[in-house]
Amino acid sequence: MENILEVISWIATGFIIVSFLINDILWLRAVSMLGAMLWFIYAVFTNQPSLLFLNGVLIVIQIWKILGLMKNKKK
Repeated sequence: MENILEVISWIATGFIIVSFLINDILWLRAVSMLGAMLWFIYAVFTNQPSLLFLNGVLIVIQIWKILGLMKNKKK
């Protein structure tokens, strides 16, 4: 299980790093959210409340911002 968690943490880190290279704000938020979701999963299985809280908040913010961007695109 530890190996799987380490892989998850590295993939999450990759998503976060890649998100900084994306110019399209909708894709940036989506990729960043995927990274936060993976870190959230990691935090659940490793019992890290601060990491859990941080990434839980980031996921909610990203969803809110993505929905706002999608709503504005429809206008």
